[in-house]
Amino acid sequence: MRSVTYVLLAAVLFVACNNSSDNNTSESKDTLQPAAPAKEPANEVSFTVADQSVTTKAWNINLFGQSNSNGVSFNVTTTQADSLPVVNINVNSIQPGTYSFISGAGTLNSPDKAYGEYSPAAVNGKREHYFFQSGTVTISSIDTAKGILNASFEGEVKNEKGKSFTIRKGKITEGVMQKGVTRF
Repeated sequence: MRSVTYVLLAAVLFVACNNSSDNNTSESKDTLQPAAPAKEPANEVSFTVADQSVTTKAWNINLFGQSNSNGVSFNVTTTQADSLPVVNINVNSIQPGTYSFISGAGTLNSPDKAYGEYSPAAVNGKREHYFFQSGTVTISSIDTAKGILNASFEGEVKNEKGKSFTIRKGKITEGVMQKGVTRF
């Protein structure tokens, strides 16, 4: 009778040990799953002009400052494909807030102001240039350490012949900034 009890006890221990090691194996399988790849920033610029919606990428976003100035500004330029309109925006600040577009002499050295231009798609390889006369750029977030910019913009642009357009619903979504500050 004792031998039957020992055999049954040994069988129970054997089954219990096997179940325990199966649980450890399944737990380690769950924890050894590879991490999902990090999501790439959208780096998207969108706006509406003349009832046409434009969605493109930020070709270049960089911080810049004059060598004789303590101020740092940023520039956003969209993809330069001939088939797409282009926006080039500069803001003389890198803090969240709303900045008015100005034009004319002194724009580069005007703290807390914005300036820039719009060009429709190229015709026969040439572009017309329209400069922002009014409107605003609103920086909703800017992370210079991670290099990500979120902003919106709108305003009136005009060329040297007086023709104008209104840019509406401009948005920079997870724009990828270049590292460092370009000095000139």
